[in-house]
Amino acid sequence: MSVRVEVLGPLQVQVDGTNTPIGGPKARAVLAALAARAGQACSVDELAEEVWGETPPSNARNSLQSHVSRLRNVLADPERIRFAEDRYTLELKVNELDAHAVEIGLEGVRGAAARSDWAEVTTNARSLLELWRGRPFDGFEDVPTARNWAARLEETRVVLAELLVEGLLAQDRLEEALIELSSLTDEHPWREGLATRQALCLYRSGRQTEALQALQDFRTNLIEATGLDPTATITDLETAILTHDPELDAKVAIELPGAPFPADLERLAAMP
Repeated sequence: MSVRVEVLGPLQVQVDGTNTPIGGPKARAVLAALAARAGQACSVDELAEEVWGETPPSNARNSLQSHVSRLRNVLADPERIRFAEDRYTLELKVNELDAHAVEIGLEGVRGAAARSDWAEVTTNARSLLELWRGRPFDGFEDVPTARNWAARLEETRVVLAELLVEGLLAQDRLEEALIELSSLTDEHPWREGLATRQALCLYRSGRQTEALQALQDFRTNLIEATGLDPTATITDLETAILTHDPELDAKVAIELPGAPFPADLERLAAMP
């Protein structure tokens, strides 16, 4: 019997490919908290705080036992949620939790990019992006561990999208790349990697003026929102576009996407 827990959007459980009702809000919160720590033990006290906040009710332990009992039935296997030494652990394989699958998949896409296997990059990045059904752990903003992982997963989504655009650029599929970038730059107006890729796509499409305007818009948005100046990457790219640097036609990337929470976000996080 196959089980899959999906958190890349509203929480859902599939058993043998069929969506299975999870239960009420608290049962769903318990599953979200355990899924956010899948494979890791979570003490009863920690789990109660995840579900009810800093002041759990006096009957929290009994309530958790009841919710876990139901969830074991939902998952069609009592061993899926183990209890030992006053700790609960949700046992899921990598391919049984969509969030784990995309994080492992991202490393594979990065490896393909490092090998310049752009066909594999675009195919696999697009497949992974299709796993998103909405905001990760949607509705569980009050569950701390779920909320924290949701932020990292959203960063993973953007890095995958950057790699997808990278692959499309390398294959000269400029219109497809621009379609992907149009929504991404709206969602993430301060993301330098997206701004540089959009400008490069526009330039290679013969739209020099629009390419320069895209970089200017990025600079204006960043300064107005944060008071920070763009890095030298933006200035260097503007100069290259103005001078029709021949390397712009040959260079695949300004910079490959790195690990989650790259330099541009770290600069924002460091603001007082």
